[in-house]
Amino acid sequence: MASWIFPAERKGSAAFAQMGRTWPSEKKIVPEPVTGLPLTFLTSTDGGYSQSKIYQTHRQWTSDGKWLIFRGVRETGPQAMAVNAETGQIVQLTESGFMGMLCAANKTMKLYVMSGGGGARGPSGPRQILEIDLAKLFADVAAGSVKPAANYQRIRGTIPASLPGDGNMGLDVNDDFIYFRVGGPRTAPRSYEAVIGKDEVVFAMCENGRLIPGTGQEPNYASAGTWEKPTGVGVINLRTRQMRIAGQVPLWSGGRSDWHVAGSGDGRWAASDDFKYEVWLYDRHNGETTMLAGPQNVGADHIHPMFNAEGTKIEVQSALISKDAAAQERTQSDV
Repeated sequence: MASWIFPAERKGSAAFAQMGRTWPSEKKIVPEPVTGLPLTFLTSTDGGYSQSKIYQTHRQWTSDGKWLIFRGVRETGPQAMAVNAETGQIVQLTESGFMGMLCAANKTMKLYVMSGGGGARGPSGPRQILEIDLAKLFADVAAGSVKPAANYQRIRGTIPASLPGDGNMGLDVNDDFIYFRVGGPRTAPRSYEAVIGKDEVVFAMCENGRLIPGTGQEPNYASAGTWEKPTGVGVINLRTRQMRIAGQVPLWSGGRSDWHVAGSGDGRWAASDDFKYEVWLYDRHNGETTMLAGPQNVGADHIHPMFNAEGTKIEVQSALISKDAAAQERTQSDV
């Protein structure tokens, strides 16, 4: 089992904010301090840039398995980015920014983003859902013949300003429908963490007393709690209505309980992070629990582990080698 990490940074290859702009490889391999697993950083923040991975409820890899999509803030402002897991090349995917979630297609080399609705206090006008042809863009990047953005993107829908939304959206497994979240008193509160297959949903059972002093974690997590309540990575089968605990953060860990969770589509693996920014892998076949990464620096965002489509790699976000606790990196682990 080997582990990988991807950071986010560097000097650009052009002096203008254009879709298809590239940055050179930032790959570096660093042993994980606790487990000793080799971590391959694909992006870093040495240049002062800010990066973050997509939330673990959404696809991270492109359908060909070669590129990871992430959110980056560089000289070009906040944009959708992609990093090639083999070459390390970084490519800018949007030109005018985006709102909320980035949705990589499951079956095609397409990316869906929401844009528009600008306003100083949030979305105030119509929003557009854009489809970006990644295969065409990457081919032109490789050929050194990148064209204007209109050659790679098209509008697939317009959301009226009368529907209050924040940019959070999802793509169904067949790439047929986009679902987007709207606010207001008629909407229900959010619940289950992530759908991990056609039959299963995974969720975290967190222990309330989970604030670790000195880590800078959010103050609303500071309520008192004990070990009497169950914690762990829960999996519900939507057809049989059966719930199982796939694994738990060990009692000896300072992370106390699971925080964000994910599972592989083949039903073999589950993963979680905890409140010490540790990363755990759970074998659902034999119950084995493995630490992939020990306690890490507090980042501006959380670990958010996510499996690739084949269930052979995990991507997480980390501030392990960042100079600034507000900087993020990305981590992938071979299973």
